[in-house]
Amino acid sequence: MATKTVASYIAILAPDPDAGGYAVFFPDLPGCVTQAEDLTEAQTMAGEALSGWIASAVAHRDPIPAPRPLDAIRSDKGFARENDVAWRDAIAVLIPARPGLTNRSPCRTADSASGANRTAAPGVP
Repeated sequence: MATKTVASYIAILAPDPDAGGYAVFFPDLPGCVTQAEDLTEAQTMAGEALSGWIASAVAHRDPIPAPRPLDAIRSDKGFARENDVAWRDAIAVLIPARPGLTNRSPCRTADSASGANRTAAPGVP
C-alpha cells in the first residue's frame, strides 16, 4: 500500500506590536494570513488557515505552489518588506497541510480570473 505524502508549509509567526498577539503569514501562499492572541493559538490558526487556503485552491482549480525551504523564504526580501516582518523577532513553524480541517479563520485570496477577493474556507466558492 502506497503512503500519501502530506506537504508542509512554513508559517512565519511575527509579533504584532500595534495589536498585540501574533500575525501569521504563509510566504508561499499569497493572501494566506491569520492572527492570534498567543503562540499556541497562532499555531492552531495557522493550521486552519493553511487547510482553508488549500481547500479553496482545490475547489477553484487554482495551482498550489510548492513549499520553499526556510533559506529561500528568509532571502525573500520582498516578503519581509511587504509584511513588515522583523526576522529577529519572528518564529518559523512547519505546518502540515491537513485536508478537511474546519477553518475558523478564513484567509483572503484574490481570484485569479476576476481579481476579486474570496474567502478561502472549505466549502465556500
